[in-house]
Amino acid sequence: MMDISECLRPDSRVYITRDRDCKKGFFYKDENPELFIKDFNHAEFIGEELCDVQNIRCVHYFLVGCGLMHLKRFSRVGEIKEHYKYKIASIDFRKDDMQYKKIGDYVVWVDPDKIGSMLKYAPTEKNKEDLRSDMLKMVALDIYMGQTDRLDHNFMFEEDKSGNIRLAPLYDFEYSLKSSYLDRGRIYESDLVTFNNMNELKLFMRKYPEFRDMLLSYLDIDLCSCISRAYNQRQLKVPSDKWQFYEEFQDERCELIKKITR
Repeated sequence: MMDISECLRPDSRVYITRDRDCKKGFFYKDENPELFIKDFNHAEFIGEELCDVQNIRCVHYFLVGCGLMHLKRFSRVGEIKEHYKYKIASIDFRKDDMQYKKIGDYVVWVDPDKIGSMLKYAPTEKNKEDLRSDMLKMVALDIYMGQTDRLDHNFMFEEDKSGNIRLAPLYDFEYSLKSSYLDRGRIYESDLVTFNNMNELKLFMRKYPEFRDMLLSYLDIDLCSCISRAYNQRQLKVPSDKWQFYEEFQDERCELIKKITR
């Protein structure tokens, strides 16, 4: 939707790294294991900002310049003389004292209610409550953003030494902010939960009544203000011709949420 060249300002802060570090892959590690680098897309910054507003743990995304220099440092776009490929990066969120698993590592595939199945792995009632909230918040955020790629490799669970499970910090919002699943006959699809129609979602809200309030909370969010904050934090700009899209997208999502919660 947007090209990085449209968003750069002379004062945009960028982390300089080498070409060999600019590899895309799921938790690819080489000589620079702390950075995960991918092509620029606008949705990562916006997803992070919405997570911050909704108190959801999320990775932090920032601008990187991939070139031939071995020096690793922050600089400003206006001060850089060399040619760089500008991308975005996040730092490895994984902690050494935690285990990280995908949903496929748990035996939940045969159960249509994978959220309920995941809660069986939580060892205490407090952990069940926290894990349940984590998963429901992710689904509500995804519905609001129109997420179309929440596959099992795009979210992880974090286990401590006592067996307590939480959703790991969220990442990968790349395929969102585009269109509504409602128009294609499906409200939301992921490897955690899928709603093929409104009736399925209504039944889900009866089982998890707090989910309705999570969805309704997005009606109080000003998406354009979130986008402004996300870009200003990185000294980036949003092209003026993009704001109409965001305004229309917010209106569409609010209408969808009102229809769901009616």
